[in-house]
Amino acid sequence: TVLSLSVVDETRVRARLAATMAVPVAPDQAVIALGVMSTVVAFESGRATSSKMGLMRERVREAMSTASPGHGIATRFLLAQRNSKDASAVDAAALAENATHGDLLFVDMPERFYLCAWKKVLWYRHALRHFPAAGFILIADPDAFIQLNHLSEDLRSVQRQ
Repeated sequence: TVLSLSVVDETRVRARLAATMAVPVAPDQAVIALGVMSTVVAFESGRATSSKMGLMRERVREAMSTASPGHGIATRFLLAQRNSKDASAVDAAALAENATHGDLLFVDMPERFYLCAWKKVLWYRHALRHFPAAGFILIADPDAFIQLNHLSEDLRSVQRQ
């Protein structure tokens, strides 16, 4: 079930998102690198549902916009670069979304249900190379609610010990 926002709520959320996204965490300053599993294909049907998955990523961005700007968490949504079904339509929508937000990471693999673990391995490899200051590399599902401020503080306290 997808919750719809009123025009007022949507305007407020978009303004908050714009403010949060305006100050992205630089890769060399990220304390935490967070990869959020995502896809452009609904595995139940195998059909491209880029609008549904894009909406889910938008909801995750909305939830993450409540974090304070200094949280030090760099977030990337992990998508497979190749899809065996209707790749051109999916790629265009995902590329347009990435042009807007700049937080999609296209890993070099086909999007298949049984290759989910490989996507995680590719994220860890990418994060180790591209987020050198990150003391923590994490993976989350898009339906997990992560309190970024608490997570950041908890992990920083572990780092200090």
